[in-house]
Amino acid sequence: MIDVQAVRISHLIVRRQHFWDFASRFLKNARYVIRASYNIMENHENESAILKMIGQYLELVIVFLRKLHPIGLTTGQIKSLIEEKDHPFWIAFNEATKLLVPPTLDDTTRQIQFWSKFYKEHFGINLDLSGVKIPERKTGFNWLVIVSQEVSLNQVWEVCRKRFKCWKYTDSDLESVIQKSERGPTKATVMFWFRDRVEADEETKNLSADQQTEPSITLIARCLLELKYFSETKKHLDISNWTLCAGSRYSGGYVPCADWDDDEFSVDWDDAGGRDSYLRSRVAVG
Repeated sequence: MIDVQAVRISHLIVRRQHFWDFASRFLKNARYVIRASYNIMENHENESAILKMIGQYLELVIVFLRKLHPIGLTTGQIKSLIEEKDHPFWIAFNEATKLLVPPTLDDTTRQIQFWSKFYKEHFGINLDLSGVKIPERKTGFNWLVIVSQEVSLNQVWEVCRKRFKCWKYTDSDLESVIQKSERGPTKATVMFWFRDRVEADEETKNLSADQQTEPSITLIARCLLELKYFSETKKHLDISNWTLCAGSRYSGGYVPCADWDDDEFSVDWDDAGGRDSYLRSRVAVG
């Protein structure tokens, strides 16, 4: 039996008609337990551990709900308790939930494992990260992209074409129109953190490629990011805006840009001095 007395609950009560509002909050919290369960399965651990953890979570929910009996809170107090995610009640419940979850792989390790599996599956190579420094993650930059020195832009583009519908502005292959330094396999394996946003960075709107003051995403990294996001969600990036790949240049000095438009992944171009609110770079931390 879970010792819920260790969780600080101070007579936080709700009327019966608000039961489903509270149930919804508990279900949102359950996502933490589900993610942890998925990690356990990925690590091929005993499935009984998953059943035990979920059972404990349900037991904890029931005990918490039993403590919520009517004592006449006002409608405003009830609404505040339901909507305020930082209310002491929810903080206590979140902490109690975390006590049920066994230690799992940290997020950086999980993402590195994703890329190792990705490169093995799509390119038949073992990702070698010896000597590769993991860049320090900045707040808000939660998507890791690893560009392996063993693959080229054309190879990555072909994987995109196999996974979803694609379009590029040129009939030539992308490497033939990109600057020479980006042709062929990259010179070294590199890692970058990007903001975990569907749309490119709001902070860089109305800034041309020439005006960028921070390192920006390259075209090959943008293609890899599209593949990562699609692999994990079956959805796509940049539905309303374009990612300006300001870290790359076409041979004529123009700048690649990419979005999801008309049910296809599109790669186009813009002037290095072109700027607009829908044309945005993605800052690269690496």
